[in-house]
Amino acid sequence: MEKEVAALLNGFKIRENSIPSLAYRFTLSFGEEDEGEKFRIIKGKYGGVPLSPVSSTLIEVASLEATSEGEPVPLFLLPQEKQEELVLLYLKRKLKVVRELQKSLPPPRVDRRNNVLIAPTVKRLTVKKLGEAFYLFFEVGFSVRSLKNIHQLVQDGKLSYRELEGKEVIYDPYGGESGERKLVKVVEVVTNPPEELVENLRSYLFSKYGFTADPSSSPVLRIRFKGDRGKVYETLPQTLFLDRVELLTNLVISNGKRRELLERMAGSIDFLEGRCMELSGKSYPKPLYLVRTERGEFKKVASLKETLKYPAFYAPREICSAPIPLFLFIDEELPQREVERFVKEQTARGYMRLNRNGNPFRFNLVRAPSSVSFKVSFKRFKLPQEVKKALGRSPFGFALCICREMKESEYDKAKRKLFAHNILSQFVVYDRWRNSPSFVSGNLTLNIYAKVGIRPFSLAEKLPYDFVVGIDVGNDRYNRRSKAGIVTVFLSNGLIKTMFPVWFDTGGEKIELLGELIELLTEKLELQGGRILILRDGIVHREELESLKTSLAEEELEVEVVSVKKNHSFRILSDKGPVAVLLDGGAGILLPHSVKGARSLLVDSFYSVKKGRIEKLSVTHSLLSVLYKLTKVNLSTIFREESLLRLPSPLHYCDRFIKSLGRNWQVSDSLLKIGCLYFI
Repeated sequence: MEKEVAALLNGFKIRENSIPSLAYRFTLSFGEEDEGEKFRIIKGKYGGVPLSPVSSTLIEVASLEATSEGEPVPLFLLPQEKQEELVLLYLKRKLKVVRELQKSLPPPRVDRRNNVLIAPTVKRLTVKKLGEAFYLFFEVGFSVRSLKNIHQLVQDGKLSYRELEGKEVIYDPYGGESGERKLVKVVEVVTNPPEELVENLRSYLFSKYGFTADPSSSPVLRIRFKGDRGKVYETLPQTLFLDRVELLTNLVISNGKRRELLERMAGSIDFLEGRCMELSGKSYPKPLYLVRTERGEFKKVASLKETLKYPAFYAPREICSAPIPLFLFIDEELPQREVERFVKEQTARGYMRLNRNGNPFRFNLVRAPSSVSFKVSFKRFKLPQEVKKALGRSPFGFALCICREMKESEYDKAKRKLFAHNILSQFVVYDRWRNSPSFVSGNLTLNIYAKVGIRPFSLAEKLPYDFVVGIDVGNDRYNRRSKAGIVTVFLSNGLIKTMFPVWFDTGGEKIELLGELIELLTEKLELQGGRILILRDGIVHREELESLKTSLAEEELEVEVVSVKKNHSFRILSDKGPVAVLLDGGAGILLPHSVKGARSLLVDSFYSVKKGRIEKLSVTHSLLSVLYKLTKVNLSTIFREESLLRLPSPLHYCDRFIKSLGRNWQVSDSLLKIGCLYFI
C-alpha cells in the first residue's frame, strides 16, 4: 500500500522583501534578428523576458529592472511562468545569486592521478512560485575536465579532430586551473583555415583572456554554446577541453550530506531562508511480477532477480521456429582457452540461463573450425568467413563478444560491421565478468533476452491504459535529420508490443506530425477505442497537442500526454526508497529508487486530448504510480534492483534507440517489429 511520508526538496524560500513587487512592461522593435538573438537582447540588455509578440517586428517585454520607458504593473498580475522567469533573472543579474552561492563551495582541486581538474559548481537554478511565495531550487555538481587541451590530446594520439564533431566539450580560454568553464558543442572542424583567421582568433583570445598558446598547425573549431541554438563561433582547439564525465560516479554526494551543504549555502545569503522545503508525499510499494513456470502455470514473484529462475514468459514466435545461431567471439589479446573454460563454467553453474528447459527458443552454438570460439581482433574487426556461411538462411544471428576494455570508436565500428550482417551482439569485458561472475552473468542473460525479443516477466497488476507510447526526438549526425522513436507497451502486462523509428525533417525537437504518428499506430494495432498514455521526453509543445486534436477528432480514443523530464532542478532529498510529491500548479516529482544522491523525475505537463478537445490536467499520485511501475520493467539490468534507471522504460528505450541510430547502427525493421531491443 502507498504510505504517507515527509519529503524534503532542494527548494529555499526567497524572502518577500528581496523581490520587487512591480514589473515594468514595454515594447521593443526588432529587425531581421533570429529568435535566439532577440531573446539574448531582451535578457542581456534589458534584463527582461518576452511576454507576447505584438507584430512581426514588435515584442512586448517585462522586466523587474525599473526603466523610464516601462509601464509599471504589479508582478502578480503577470502569468505565473513569466513571474518565475523574471524573479530568476533578477536573482542572477542584480543579486548575483550564483556568485554568492559559489562562495560556500570548496575551491577546485587537481587530481594528478587522473590528470583532471575537479570543480564543484552551482547549477540548474529554477524559481517556482508555490502559493504566494517564490522558492529557489538549485543543485551542486562537479565539472571534471582534462588538464590537457584538445590540441595536446590530438598531439599525444589520444584523440582525433574528426571524432569531435557533434560532441560537447568545455570551453576555457584561460587554459589554466581557474575553474572557468562553459559547455559547447563542436559544430565543425575546419582543417585548413586561412592564416588570417587563425591570427585574428589568436589576437582576440590574447587581448580578452591572456591566451598565449601557439596555434601553429592547428585547425579552427566552430562551436555553439549550450542553450544557444543561434550563432556559431570560431575558436582554437587549445581553448577546448574534454569533460571527463565518466569520473563523476566517484563524486556522488549522499542526500544527507547534500542537504547539509545546500542549507549551509542558502543560509549564508540574506535573501534566502536556510531550510529545505518540506512537503507531504507518498512512498509506493514495489510491484509484483508475473512469471511462467515450467509447467506453464503463472506465478507472482516480488523480486526482479527471482524472475530469471523461470523460463521465458514470452518469446516472439518468429524466433521460436528455428535455433538462433550463436557465435562466441574472443579478443585475440585475451587467453582464448582460459576464457572458453570460464564461459563453460558459468553455463554449468546455471548462471547463464539461455538454453534452459522449458524455454520456447534455442540457441545453436556455432563452433570455429578448430575451437569452440572465434579468435578476433576488435581493434581491426573483420567478420570471419565461417560466420557468414553459418548464418545461412537464418533471419539473424547472435554474437557474444568477450573483450578487454575498448575505445568507444572500436566498439562502434565492430557493432556496425556485425549489424551489416544482421548479427545482434552482446559485448562483455572479461576482467569485469571474472571479478563478479554471478552478477555479470545474470545481467548478460537479461540483455541477450531483451535483444532477441524475449521477455522474462510481466507486471502482475494491470495498469489503467490500453497502451503507453514513449516518444523522443534526437539528432542524426549522419544525415542531419531529426527522428522520433516510439515504444508501445501493453499495459495489461507491461510487455513491449512494437517499436519503430520515424524520420522527418524538423527544426528543434517538435513533433508536429504527432497526431499522424499516433493515428498510424492505432491503425497498426487495430485500436478502435480505449485509452493511450503518451510519455513525452522533455517539453510537450502546443503544436503537438493541436496535431493530436486534429488527427483524432473523429476517433473514439482518449489520449493523455505527459511530459517527463530527467534534466531539471528539482530533487527529493531522500534515501528511503520510491517517493513522490505533488507541487502546487499541477506538477509532480518522483524519485523512483533509493540510490543515494539520485536525481528525481519532473512531471509538469499533463493533457487530455479527446473528441477535438484539449484539456490541461493536474498531475496525480495515480499517474506517478503508473510511471513508477514503468521504471520497474526495464530490461537493461535487474541485479541492482534498487538502482534501476529512473526513466520509465518506454522513454528509456526511446533514448537508447535514438543514440544507436546516431551511431549509424542498422538492423532490419522486421526485428524491431517483433520487439528485438538490439540497441540496449
